[in-house]
Parts: sequence; structure tokens; C-alpha cells
Amino acid sequence: MVPLIYYFGDAIQAVVATFTVILATVSIGALRKRPERRYLLLSVAFVSLCIISVSSVSLELFVGGAPDVIPFAELYLFPSLELLMVLSFLVAVVWSPRSIRPEDEN
Repeated sequence: MVPLIYYFGDAIQAVVATFTVILATVSIGALRKRPERRYLLLSVAFVSLCIISVSSVSLELFVGGAPDVIPFAELYLFPSLELLMVLSFLVAVVWSPRSIRPEDEN
């Protein structure tokens, strides 16, 4: 009998993937309500995080399905999506639209 601790990592990854799907859905909903560049950048970042989480869970669950896909995902796909996610977060945080700046009261 395999101890339960071996499945703990997979369970945590599945929970994280579930939350990232919810987060991506909420961010896309916010983008639909207010189509601004900042929401677009945040949606791109959250969707990238969702794709990374869901694909890593699927690789964990179906590791024997296609062994050629695993090196491609680990070497190219995941780092590219992580870079896209980080750049989207950085631009969304640093970029300040004119609508938030206080106006002069002259």
C-alpha cells in the first residue's frame, strides 16, 4: 500500500490548477466588463498561469502518454509562458493609465 503522502503533491497541484482556472475566468470576466489595457495584461498573465498549471497537472497524471512532449514542455513551453506571465504582470503594475492620475484643480 502506497502512503498517502505520495499523492499530496499531485493533490496540491490539482488544487492550484483549479484556483488558476477560477482566477483566469474572473480576470477574463473583468476584461469583458472593462476592456482596458491593464485588464488585458492581467488576463494574459492569469491565463498563462492557468495554462502552466493545467498542463503541469496533465503531465503529472499522464506522464507515460507521450514521453516526447515532456522535454518540450519543460524546456520551451513552460519557461515561455512564465516569461509572458511575468512580463504581463510587470507591465500591468508599472504602467499607469491617465484615468488614475489626479487631475489639476485649477
